[in-house]
Amino acid sequence: PPQSDLEGLLVTLYESELGWTGVGLDDELAPLGLIVRDAVRIQTLLRAAIGREVAVADLLAAASLGDLAEMLCTRSEGQADRPTTSFAD
Repeated sequence: PPQSDLEGLLVTLYESELGWTGVGLDDELAPLGLIVRDAVRIQTLLRAAIGREVAVADLLAAASLGDLAEMLCTRSEGQADRPTTSFAD
């Protein structure tokens, strides 16, 4: 189960927006078939929820929601964000 607000947000977004059910933080995302269009939709919602940009490439590259949450937390603690591309703007 999610142990932080960010982890809970990610699970909720992926389940509600993509129709996935029972997604755990350690489940591999690749077999679930995230495509660029879905990643852009998640990017837009995530940006609105956390107030900062997230790269579509990061959403597509994350092995699991737990890995994505860890990456987002690490970046919010002072590491420079990688360049982002937003197709939704």
